[in-house]
Amino acid sequence: MVYDRSYTDPRNHSDRQYWRFSAAISQKIVDNWSLHFASHYFHVERQDLLLGFFTFEIPTTLSGYYRNIHDHYDQYSVRSEIHGQFDLFGSKHQLVSGIERNSADDRLHSGERIGGFTLDVYNPVFNNPIPSTVRSDKSIQQTEYGFYLNDQMDITRFVHLTGGLRYSLFTANSVKNDRFVPMTDQKAMVFNAGLSLTPVENVAGYFGYSQSFHPNAGMDKNLKFLPAKQGELFEFGIKSTWFNQRLNVSSAIYSLTQTNLANRDSSHPDYMVASGTIRGRGVEFDMSGNITDDLQVIANYSYMKTAFMGGSSYQGNAFRSSPRPSGTVWANHNLPIKGLNIGGGVVFVGQRYGDDANSFVVPSYIRGDLTAHYQYQPFDFRFKVENLLDKRYVSSSVYDDTVIQGNRRTALFLLAVIF
Repeated sequence: MVYDRSYTDPRNHSDRQYWRFSAAISQKIVDNWSLHFASHYFHVERQDLLLGFFTFEIPTTLSGYYRNIHDHYDQYSVRSEIHGQFDLFGSKHQLVSGIERNSADDRLHSGERIGGFTLDVYNPVFNNPIPSTVRSDKSIQQTEYGFYLNDQMDITRFVHLTGGLRYSLFTANSVKNDRFVPMTDQKAMVFNAGLSLTPVENVAGYFGYSQSFHPNAGMDKNLKFLPAKQGELFEFGIKSTWFNQRLNVSSAIYSLTQTNLANRDSSHPDYMVASGTIRGRGVEFDMSGNITDDLQVIANYSYMKTAFMGGSSYQGNAFRSSPRPSGTVWANHNLPIKGLNIGGGVVFVGQRYGDDANSFVVPSYIRGDLTAHYQYQPFDFRFKVENLLDKRYVSSSVYDDTVIQGNRRTALFLLAVIF
């Protein structure tokens, strides 16, 4: 399998513009009660010309795929919450109740052609003429109204409970080449619950359960929305602090089950199929502490095993691009100059299967990063170098024809003004 070669036709072109606006405000009502409001708007506009390749016709030959795209995407969200603290029958409560509206509007105009030309992965030649296309316009409008209530309860000094409910109303529709498609999943009620015990002051054990539900935006070849994505998480863990709270250590085991994750239709890249049920089980370990007043170290390790369950043609296989072991080690150091600190660390990701058929394995990698942060009111400067040693690695793999390379050495700079 070829991992480190790009099959990008020189005629490919992508022009994208991103806009984001956020605002938040909070207001105290009376003692221990307050109102909170937040709003977000996100806009993307892209103009793409794609001369690419889709799926293998034979082990060394990819089928051609051409598409020109003009896409407008808008996302809005508004959230209003009330926060309160109160005592009831000897227990202490921290309550959060809210209403939110989330909507997205995607308007895509394109022409496409699947097949008609091929590429030899070991002898690539990019001289195919621009093919004729067929219309492939699509628009999707989605709206969710959510109503939720969460309560964190201190029953005694040693026993703590959490619980929450969320009720959502979903509406969505799509128009594919003038054909109207409504959504079938309209509403859902999900809940979460947790129990925490603190037998001694610096050690706490906890158990948590949560559900998730969200409609799929993808459609199948019959122009029907896929069944909604659903999830169920069980988690048990222990948290502890040591050396006068200078060291924090936690560990957890969990089981996550997800149903109806969208997967590409093997016969057409613009349509989707539901993946069936996937279960992931794993263990996590986290540690953070101050070695000195100016030096902080953070480390975490995760081991996860995934598998497709019954109802899938991939039953027993691991979910694509899911490493079993992964972890990071990071250190931050405050320099003598007030407001200045630097950090560095390494990221490790184990080998993964590159597709759901588990037909090939993507190698593991280790990447080093550096950061610098300087705060001088009202300015906040941040600088980061990712992949310091400029290593070549595979960051993720979606299908046998879509193996994504990690970014080469990249420098990022952020300037924020705090009012």
